[in-house]
Amino acid sequence: MALARDPDGQYEVHRHGIYFVMYSDSAEVTCMIARRALNVMRVRYHPVPSVEELFLMRRARIERAASDKFESRQPSVTRVVSLDRSDVDF
Repeated sequence: MALARDPDGQYEVHRHGIYFVMYSDSAEVTCMIARRALNVMRVRYHPVPSVEELFLMRRARIERAASDKFESRQPSVTRVVSLDRSDVDF
């Protein structure tokens, strides 16, 4: 089952990446996209956006990638999805 976006759309910017929440049924799934993935992609834009701006610009694609990765993996006890640049089609 595909993950659903957090209705509040909240996210947190951290040193290693941006964390956001999605839901599988009623269970919360913590997702994180690595800062290095965003840094690699942001230099392709002019003017160069901040990591947070790039996340917001590409949020739908990032959330879709998190959902795809969550669905394709083996059932796991942890509800964490970690994304890197190879996981997202920017």
